[in-house]
Amino acid sequence: MRLTETALSSTDVILKRDQETTERADAERRQSIRRERWMLVIGALAGLLLAILSHQVGLT
Repeated sequence: MRLTETALSSTDVILKRDQETTERADAERRQSIRRERWMLVIGALAGLLLAILSHQVGLT
C-alpha cells in the first residue's frame, strides 16, 4: 500500500511540474506576441512620421 501511495505522490509531483512548465511557456509566448505587436505599432508610427516629414521637406 505504501508503494502505491509513493508512486501516486511522485506522479502528482511530475504532473504539477509539467503543468507549471506549460503555464510558464504559455506566459512567455503571450509576452513575446505582445512585444511583437508593440514593435509593429512603433514601426508603423515611425514609418508614418517619416512619410509626413519627407512630404513636408518636399513641399518647402
